[in-house]
Amino acid sequence: MIRRALMLSSLVLVTGCEKPAPPGEQTQADVHAAEVAALVSAPIPGGTVISPTLVIGGQPTKAALEELATQGLKHVINLRTPSELDFDEEKVVKELKMSYQMIPVPGAKGLTESAIDDLHAALNPEVPTLVHCASGNRVGALFALRAQRHLDANFDEALATGVAHGLKGLKGAVSERLHASPKDNFPERASARVTRFKEALSRELGAAIKAEGLAGAIDVCAQRAPALSRELSTETLSLRRVGTRVRNSETNTPSEAMRKVLKGLSKGASVYVGTVDDTQAAVHGLFIDKPLCLSCHGPQDTLAKPVLEALKARYPDDEATGYAMGDLRGAIVVERRRAP
Repeated sequence: MIRRALMLSSLVLVTGCEKPAPPGEQTQADVHAAEVAALVSAPIPGGTVISPTLVIGGQPTKAALEELATQGLKHVINLRTPSELDFDEEKVVKELKMSYQMIPVPGAKGLTESAIDDLHAALNPEVPTLVHCASGNRVGALFALRAQRHLDANFDEALATGVAHGLKGLKGAVSERLHASPKDNFPERASARVTRFKEALSRELGAAIKAEGLAGAIDVCAQRAPALSRELSTETLSLRRVGTRVRNSETNTPSEAMRKVLKGLSKGASVYVGTVDDTQAAVHGLFIDKPLCLSCHGPQDTLAKPVLEALKARYPDDEATGYAMGDLRGAIVVERRRAP
């Protein structure tokens, strides 16, 4: 029987980040959840529904694959080697109109960077997928290493991800790999989170502008930017934005110490890593580098009327206008959380 697992939300890229759907309408996450909801009855050793589009576990039987296909599964990733299989799994999967991929992991020696990268590239949060080995152990091992290599998780976060995905017998080998990796370096981890934040926000802003115009982008900045900050924060790292002129006083107001750091940033030295307010911080400057930025942050007499109206409605005390190309708008700040 497949069991459900609770995951570290910061390390699982699933569709739970979507805005709530209007009453009576389904989100894509609802659709995926419905597609795989019945997978809990599929006979897979150590099977776990990690998210609405990810199932992990041990070797499925032909009957289990047939059941999974009827319940909406679209893709199968097999981490076993060809010699381990006692039936032609690829043929069965393709006959069931699902796609198939083999990433052979022959025990600890198979936990290579290539295998980690292949798994990361193969996972698509829009496609219901099964990742399996014989028992789930290799699945957990590869997910732990992926969390560190691609999701900038620290040691504890990565190991917890592995255990939640089935890591058991390979835990010692994986722990050694995680300890040996340079990925626990704070500046690198912070930079990776900043990149993920900027890419995610850029995608959402682009979609909003295309669908609703600049007024839609203002709503994204007001609602989704703080949400993305929370989603990319973990037990050990927090992410937030600050502004040289404040638009959202609840989330973007810098301290006096942070203002001094911002004043020292330039395009040639756009990142500061050090102590701010007694906390280790990585401060990544944000500059007005595209004309589109001025559509919401330029001089007020140049802003379109719908933009001005939307800003006034959303931010009555807005100060974040009057910028020119090249100006420092603010920063994305990643801070190491203090131990309780």
